Amino acid sequence: MKPATAGPRDGDGNVTFTITLTPPVGKQQRVVLLLDETPPPVNRSPLSFAFALPARPAALPPNDTDDVLTFTTAGVPAGTYLVRVQVDGAESQLAMSGGVFSGPTVTVP
Repeated sequence: MKPATAGPRDGDGNVTFTITLTPPVGKQQRVVLLLDETPPPVNRSPLSFAFALPARPAALPPNDTDDVLTFTTAGVPAGTYLVRVQVDGAESQLAMSGGVFSGPTVTVP
């Protein structure tokens, strides 16, 4: 997974995330964007979010996969989040530094 980007908020406060995946994912695969607030606040548990990508219409090769995915999300407060993608239950890995998860991250405006 390449770095994720978060676009500006729309008029309803939603944020659109764009993620590039290698290898590309099939149009019939279930894809979920996972966000975990980082660093964790000291006075409460970190916020976590999961957003499923809406179903995509089937297509014949070579158009049966996508490497750039766009998720529109609601209810995500501004901040920095660890970002992972889950494809058919398999999750992308987080990096560690100093014994804590360190990336990849995305900043939500």
